[in-house]
Amino acid sequence: MTYVLEVFYSIVGSYGLSIVLLSLFMAIVSYPIVRLGLRAEQRHKDKVNLMSSELMEIKANFKGEKQFRRIERLYQKHNYHPIKSIFSAAGFMIQLPFLLAAMLMFLSYPPMEGVSFGPLNDLMGSDHLLPMGVNFLPFVMSGIAIFDAYQRPNLLSADRNKFILISVVLCVLVYSLPSAVIFYWICNNIWSLAFTIRAKYKT
Repeated sequence: MTYVLEVFYSIVGSYGLSIVLLSLFMAIVSYPIVRLGLRAEQRHKDKVNLMSSELMEIKANFKGEKQFRRIERLYQKHNYHPIKSIFSAAGFMIQLPFLLAAMLMFLSYPPMEGVSFGPLNDLMGSDHLLPMGVNFLPFVMSGIAIFDAYQRPNLLSADRNKFILISVVLCVLVYSLPSAVIFYWICNNIWSLAFTIRAKYKT
């Protein structure tokens, strides 16, 4: 990723634009894998929908041990286990290693020290764009991710809530990270949203 970033910088002469291009490049390269994740999300949704009526009936008519045993048999019948709910966020989980790699790269990147881009005074520092020095980019990052979650037709409401919770937690965790990290993630979220909308209206 460092090599690709420097190639883009040698072409455009701007680290800010290079981050945008790197994010787009990684989104395109990883898209075939992400598509597999999205298909896994759809298969998970289909299976949950298939069981939903029986599951509601069991929960309405049985309690305690009887409910547990009947739900267990239902899961066995459909070859399902609750841990498979991780597939509801397969697309995100596949992208996560790329996001972490970008974070590790931008946490300490001397060539960007003191380099500005648009309203960002220092790509290696926090943005402090809001009054009293409050950072703005983390909220943009999470806002785009949450909007993306509402655009995904294959997400069940419970899974969407988990996705939103993850976005909020990430906002807190990355709040003080360098602007370059969060700006990269914002770009990544924008491409993800674009792919989601394209898939939504294509179907």
